[in-house]
Amino acid sequence: MIVDILAQGLIDGKLATNPRLILQPNVAEDKVRQWLNKHSYEIVDEAMIAENGKFYEVIVADYRDNLQQELTNDDILFGLFNKEKYAAIFHEKWQLELKRTNYVLDQLEQANNRDENKIARYKELKAAIQAQLA
Repeated sequence: MIVDILAQGLIDGKLATNPRLILQPNVAEDKVRQWLNKHSYEIVDEAMIAENGKFYEVIVADYRDNLQQELTNDDILFGLFNKEKYAAIFHEKWQLELKRTNYVLDQLEQANNRDENKIARYKELKAAIQAQLA
């Protein structure tokens, strides 16, 4: 995962010069955004691409000594620029994620040993996705 690579880069000193980061996470884009924010990187641009039924995001971030960027939960999950810049791809991706979330939620609710915390998290995710798609 990119977050592990970035963390190792901090340890190894490879990020000591605070370079511009251009990242293409295949999964866990939210974790990448959280890491960037925690380590004083401002997300300055994003891109979304859909190809052969797969979605790719590119995140561009610059280091800031006094980072003023406050990310909301929605910013972390959905990105800062994607909804407006790439509306069609954004909606396509999150419609698919909503279907997946509904499937998982249905399975969790039908389980013999219900995990109420996990069900609550998926309900929150579902509501957040629906709000973005509205």
